[in-house]
Amino acid sequence: MVKNYVPGNTEVVRLHKIEEKFGLKARVYAKVENTNPTGSVKDRPVYNMLVEDKKKGILKDSGTTIIEATSGNTGIALAFYSKIFNYRAILVMPESMSQQRRDMIANYGGELVLIKGGMADTKKKAEELLQEIPNSFIFGQFDDPNNPMSHYLTTGPEILKQLPDTDILISGIGTGGTISGVKKYFLEQNKPLIAVGIEAAQSPLLTKGTAAPHKIQGISANFIPNTLNREAVDFVEDVDDLESIEMAKTLRQVEGLDVGYSSGAALLGAIQYIRNNDVKDKTVVVILPDRGDRYTW
Repeated sequence: MVKNYVPGNTEVVRLHKIEEKFGLKARVYAKVENTNPTGSVKDRPVYNMLVEDKKKGILKDSGTTIIEATSGNTGIALAFYSKIFNYRAILVMPESMSQQRRDMIANYGGELVLIKGGMADTKKKAEELLQEIPNSFIFGQFDDPNNPMSHYLTTGPEILKQLPDTDILISGIGTGGTISGVKKYFLEQNKPLIAVGIEAAQSPLLTKGTAAPHKIQGISANFIPNTLNREAVDFVEDVDDLESIEMAKTLRQVEGLDVGYSSGAALLGAIQYIRNNDVKDKTVVVILPDRGDRYTW
């Protein structure tokens, strides 16, 4: 049954209307991840990590409890796939995350623990639960190399097949798995790729070394994940959180794509990079991570 829920093979679409609206001279394509089983790019690492954990024997039987710190999308995917694989999933999430995310996790059968604070605090709480719950383990999206490996195995090959002339990749940085895995694949195929990471301007940890609260759920976790290969990131664009939300609305209205805040952040970052570097006649691929159904509009 599980094979029917394998993520990936998402489409790429040319954003002609966005190019025209913002006067862009580059060819801008979106890698639309909202058609994955739970509606986000996080289905890829969650599925791959579960499969690899089963192979390693970390997940031995249906009595295992999986604990994970999440801002939402990984939690949604993990609740979904844990139910398929017949495991218990406990998701620790900041209480600032949307009600929609809470509801989706619950609807897929996940158990939700809400805490005050940010992602670093959720990781601490997950570690506490690990000590309290027998036969449990931390899923580890911020640490497991099978996270970026999922994008090396699927997202990278898909993009290269769909758009062999890809010059620039734009990707929001949460765990850093997408940008790290795709860049690694392109390099091993001897395909030059400029990888541009996107973070919240309110929490410019990568560019300025400071972290703070922001409104773009899914990126800028306020610490540097082990799954991020810093050498894979050629440039970082800081984007304003409120402007990112407005850009998501623009993307929905102009191109008719059902996307969320982090997609607006990625597109805003793409536009900034294209303009700041006078990018012309290049193929730019923007990762649009999820659907809009997990956000408050």
